[in-house]
Amino acid sequence: MSIAVAEVIVALAAWTPEVLADSFVRAFKRDQRKGYSRSLYHFLVEIQDEQEFLTKIRPDSDKSSAAMRAASIGIYPHQKKLLRRQQFKQQLPTIHPMGSVLPLQLP
Repeated sequence: MSIAVAEVIVALAAWTPEVLADSFVRAFKRDQRKGYSRSLYHFLVEIQDEQEFLTKIRPDSDKSSAAMRAASIGIYPHQKKLLRRQQFKQQLPTIHPMGSVLPLQLP
C-alpha cells in the first residue's frame, strides 16, 4: 500500500478516497503478495475495484496499516501539508481511533 500511495503522489493525482482506493486495488492486483494482515489480504483478493473497496472496507480495524503507509508521504517538505495528507490517508482503510493517533506520533 505504500507503493500505491507513492504512485498517487508521483502522478500528482487528486487526493481523494476514490483515487487512493483505486491505487490500493490496482497495486495489489498487479503485485499480489502476502505481507498484509490475513483479513486485509483476503479482502483485497476478493474485491475488484475502488468502489467495492470503499463500500466493504472495515472501518473499525485497529491494525497499523496507516502507520505502514506513512513513509510515502514523507516526501512533502511542509509539515502542514504532510499532516493534512496523513490525516486524510489514514482513514483508508483504518478509521479506528488508534489508527488515527499512532501514525502522527512517528518522528
